[in-house]
Amino acid sequence: MKAYFKTVHDITKIDIGEIDIYFSLGDIVVESKYNEKHGTKEIEIRGILDFNPIYSNLDLRRLIRPELLIIQGVISLFIDFPITVYDITSQIQSFTDIENFVENKFKKSTFKIEKKDYSNELELVLERIEDPKNKNLAVSVLDRWRKVLDFRKEDMFEKLYRDEELLGIFHILDLLSDIYVDDNTKIIVQSLGANSPNFSTKIKYLLSKEGITSEEEFDFVGVAIKCRNAIAHDRVVFQPVVNWPLAPFFNISESFIDVDILRCLTKKLIGNFFGINIWDNEYNEFAIKYLRPSVKNICEFIKKPSKYEIISIDDMDILNEKKHVITWESVYIRYLQNPKKIKIDKLGSALKSSFFNLELNSKNAYNIFNISVILIESNDSEIVDRCRENIECLLEKELIENNDLYEIIPEFDLHHVNYIKYKEIVLNKVRNNNTYFNLNDSMY
Repeated sequence: MKAYFKTVHDITKIDIGEIDIYFSLGDIVVESKYNEKHGTKEIEIRGILDFNPIYSNLDLRRLIRPELLIIQGVISLFIDFPITVYDITSQIQSFTDIENFVENKFKKSTFKIEKKDYSNELELVLERIEDPKNKNLAVSVLDRWRKVLDFRKEDMFEKLYRDEELLGIFHILDLLSDIYVDDNTKIIVQSLGANSPNFSTKIKYLLSKEGITSEEEFDFVGVAIKCRNAIAHDRVVFQPVVNWPLAPFFNISESFIDVDILRCLTKKLIGNFFGINIWDNEYNEFAIKYLRPSVKNICEFIKKPSKYEIISIDDMDILNEKKHVITWESVYIRYLQNPKKIKIDKLGSALKSSFFNLELNSKNAYNIFNISVILIESNDSEIVDRCRENIECLLEKELIENNDLYEIIPEFDLHHVNYIKYKEIVLNKVRNNNTYFNLNDSMY
């Protein structure tokens, strides 16, 4: 017995511009349409299902759900937005209209968003799903990625579901790592007394096999894995200090600020699994621009500052060409994250020459401000005086605002960084110059 079904998803709310979709998976057809009556963009999923008379008519929705979720996973991957059952605006199921379900089996698969054509990449994804050897893994990866996207969609400030999103991302990486954990790897690990490779080993092995081998990348992923382990292994969630925007629950991942990079890395690896490289450039740009040098690199710089060039992340060409480069942004963030490992006086001594020669302009304004705030705690009086002058000058030239003086403080509180001298500056501004901070009252 055959049953016909059709579901319609309203995608009007998704800001993706013009979209053109048509493809089939088994006996299911997916097609984008425009509903002129309601003025809505829709995705129609229709198909035929073998139906055993032992089931009731109500079971049809249950029986088609697995195929529906697979289709939603495919669409979500390319539009970078979760398509879910909650988007369904109408459903039809019938045992009598099957003869009306006639499709052109030779129609070419299409997936276009504005001027971007993902049709060839779509074919590669469908091939993986239709391959019995890869179907389970392919569907699992797509579904977990769609769930990660859903966490992001429901969380405007990335605080409510931050922990859950990280677990979802690492679930995907764990699934992908199983491709490379072969018998030889297991034998080596078992010889060391373990039953299977531990989580960190599997993820780093996955990265190495995928050509992601730089020290910065491994260091970044190592930090992320520690955060994931803390969430997954039921660590105490209480934190005495939180940062804006305020979350309704404690987040173990509160201090992990690089979710965007981890998300970008994961999508690249998903693409690799499906034989797709369209997300490689996006990840490479993120990695070059935002993956901070490791603490080891910063410590090496402190020992031999003349060996390194300090630049802004905006100077992409230099970052690409030179090996011994660190950014002002990386110095600031690494110090915040590791105030006990990176000694402020040694850091100040290494930065002094470059810092004093840094031109005070709009391009360098926030780098100068951030570095001034941390170096003002130095015991070098010349550095302290220059930091005070910088802050005053930035304010006078309106390169920073009064609110900036305050907004940097929660970051210091979160990372337990002392700012005794800087606190004096802020308090003096409040008391003597009648400065006030116009805080946004909508940040929960």
